[in-house]
Amino acid sequence: MKKALVYLALIGSCSLFAQALVKDPCTSKFYVKGNTPSNWYVQTQQAERTNVTYKNLGDNKRTIRLAPKKEQILFYNGTGIKSAKGDVITITVKAKGKGNFAIGYLSYAAKGSNNFSFYEPVQLTDKEQTFKKTIEIKDNANGKKTEVIRIAVVAKAGADVEISSLTASMEE
Repeated sequence: MKKALVYLALIGSCSLFAQALVKDPCTSKFYVKGNTPSNWYVQTQQAERTNVTYKNLGDNKRTIRLAPKKEQILFYNGTGIKSAKGDVITITVKAKGKGNFAIGYLSYAAKGSNNFSFYEPVQLTDKEQTFKKTIEIKDNANGKKTEVIRIAVVAKAGADVEISSLTASMEE
């Protein structure tokens, strides 16, 4: 019993030092040009860009809708987070909708070269849910080391996703 209490105290103290990694795009200010939240980017074919919309809820709060028709939409944070194989990241997304939607990260190796992408799918419903994914950072299948990651979500063609919060943390 005593060991269990010590273990729980240790886990609790570690989570007190969790490092916030990205600013929630649903509360971030928009870039001066006004097309995306600060430090968040949309990667897709030009024709799909109109299928990323924002609903203003006031007080710098919004929802983000990803509704790709023919191609996928990748929505990612520009902050490079130093990481290595074995690090653990927790990504939390509040969302509702339908279709193929996944939460994960983009991996970069030495000198900023794109390494690979890793995503875990979530099962959306019409009712908003909180999806929390705890993901262990990996190296690519060929052994190329992960040095930096960027938080990302991806909606596949035919999905209709409304995000109301997106955060990530990593224990120090």
